[in-house]
Amino acid sequence: MTAEFDSRGGTYDRQTQVAFEKQLYRDQLTRTIVGSLAKPNNYVAGKEAYEDDIVLDRSSFVWVRKFSGGGDEKRITLREAFAGMGVHGDNHTQTGQFPEYMSNAFRINRVKSPGFQIQGEENRRRVQDSIMNIPSDVEEGANNWMGQEDEYDFILSLFNGGDKTVLNSLANGGLAASVGPGSGVGAGLQLAPMHFYTTDTSFATYTPSDLAAWNSTVNDGINGIDAAAADKVTLAQLQKIRAKLDDLHFMPGTLNGQRYKAIALVDPDIAWRIAYILKDDYKYGMERGKNNPIFNVDYQIVHDGVLYVSMPNLKIFRPSYSAANSKITVGPGMASDPREYTNSETVASILYLGAGSVLMGADGKSTIHKAVAQYGEVDGMAVSVHKRRSFVRSQWDTHDGRTESKCFNVLGAFFYEPGIDW
Repeated sequence: MTAEFDSRGGTYDRQTQVAFEKQLYRDQLTRTIVGSLAKPNNYVAGKEAYEDDIVLDRSSFVWVRKFSGGGDEKRITLREAFAGMGVHGDNHTQTGQFPEYMSNAFRINRVKSPGFQIQGEENRRRVQDSIMNIPSDVEEGANNWMGQEDEYDFILSLFNGGDKTVLNSLANGGLAASVGPGSGVGAGLQLAPMHFYTTDTSFATYTPSDLAAWNSTVNDGINGIDAAAADKVTLAQLQKIRAKLDDLHFMPGTLNGQRYKAIALVDPDIAWRIAYILKDDYKYGMERGKNNPIFNVDYQIVHDGVLYVSMPNLKIFRPSYSAANSKITVGPGMASDPREYTNSETVASILYLGAGSVLMGADGKSTIHKAVAQYGEVDGMAVSVHKRRSFVRSQWDTHDGRTESKCFNVLGAFFYEPGIDW
């Protein structure tokens, strides 16, 4: 890229392109619900999480860890709560616990869009001179593509434990990372939602010693959901799940200044059914929703401290039973483009998220790259957008002689949902 002018303190290249790349990153992230859930808040809930150099905003629903300089792996440490019976009166203080810690190590990887064509010879000349001269329609389309990709990978991380950049094989450009300890779960294999609810299974929680068996348990639970009326969402089930969030010690989070016990990402067809169930509460939720906008959702419903958010893209990722693999298949999964995927499954999801439900690693910028590409019989110029970031579900492992893995703040609930049928 050619420097076009000298500015105070440096060249156009050095100053303006840095700002341009940061702005692209912000534009892409804020086009979806991910940007809203990762937004910093002033309220800090407890002091459970620590970092060596960057303070986590512990009240947001997605925790962002910024990568700068060298390396692609970071570790976050979580101190577990103390337990033990106290003494009273003049009795001596009893011996208590040493602090115990769990940690989550995660890495970031590069995401690259397809090449988008630059049409017109003069446009190509301008882009050749400076990448920041890309036509506005191409920039808008590239930002939309990457924003969608952020949301798709965010959803996949909730179902599988990590996104495509984390779990895909090295041959496919992924990290082939391991998402859980225990027998049978190796590098690059998914780990199903670790707190799980259906009307047939009620609540189930993974067994830390055998996470492969847990994948099979969730797969069987999905297979048990059918057209029976009892498998559809009801108010009683919502109340039962709400009580379970307390049992699991979900950490509340803050969104746009409002504190919630959890955010529930809802398949849009289930959201309509919940709206019908709640009626008056739904009207109240709509009014509040105007004051607390979230990008790329249809509407919001507040009920019993939980913000239910109708999320259109969640319908693409409806899970299905997989007899061959003993683990659920989640819509397009890791190999298909969700933009061109049609999901006809009748099992729909509600994903309950507490504070820090997903960890996002990012370097805080997005770059645009030039390439010569062939379009039909014509050689032309293309640009692609690149970003280094990854999503992993909040899962904490021990490294002190214990073999434990815990997921505090994600619960997957699954129901039969053919669409509105009344």
